[in-house]
Amino acid sequence: MNKVLFKHEMLSAWQEPISSITIFDAKENNVIINGQKHLMREKFIEELKELLSNPELYTEGEIAVAPVLDGTCHMITFAGEKKKTIECYNLWYWDMEGFDDCDQDSTYTKLILDLINKIQEFLWFDGIEFDMLYDEEEKFTKEIDKENIKDINYDDIIAVTVAEGGAMGEPNRFQAVDKEYQLYHSNFGDGLVSAKDLKEKFPVLVEFKCGFEDVDKLDQGWKWFNLGVGNYLLVRNEYYEDFKKIITKTLGENYKSYELYGNWYRLLRRIDY
Repeated sequence: MNKVLFKHEMLSAWQEPISSITIFDAKENNVIINGQKHLMREKFIEELKELLSNPELYTEGEIAVAPVLDGTCHMITFAGEKKKTIECYNLWYWDMEGFDDCDQDSTYTKLILDLINKIQEFLWFDGIEFDMLYDEEEKFTKEIDKENIKDINYDDIIAVTVAEGGAMGEPNRFQAVDKEYQLYHSNFGDGLVSAKDLKEKFPVLVEFKCGFEDVDKLDQGWKWFNLGVGNYLLVRNEYYEDFKKIITKTLGENYKSYELYGNWYRLLRRIDY
């Protein structure tokens, strides 16, 4: 039986799994990411073992994060001479944005973040397009404001996401992706531009009607995917079939909506134009 060296799971505020990674001490099928097996070089395992041999990982230190209601929970298990599981809320947000009421100088928190970042580097080296900790959306996101909205070409937009007022994650969120994979973000409730501005720039929103995880009305040039709990992904017809094949190949025929919620942008970037 394969020994688990490292396991990381990210759950939504609703305690639904968003992503997972498990690394085994074995020569074959060493890594399973979101249910998919990946072969890894043996050197990766040896480097990981060296990282996990740090005795400071197994102290009784606490992760310095400020828990908030609508965030993410990270369950991290790592095993060296001992085995330890830590539960940390909003670790992702802590590192991306910071919180005033956190001890940002916490040695233990930085140690865990450094460990996860290093494992992420290992995966990238082996060609695996997966961010365990930092959502790719964060890296490419540009906030829509009164100035840059003028430069957005609607004809270049290949997909948008819409969140209902009570949706999981960020309620009222709006996102758009163009052919260059530039990801734009706004919010119908408190964005830098109004909902009217967004509808004028993105006509697909004008006819869009949704509710209870179903779409009642949608422009004929677009098709949709359910991202779960009030979140919807709209994709232009000319990209829909290719994107659907990528989803099926990566997540399987019977994928769950929450799996697409956490991976849609990464998968969309695989489309060949």
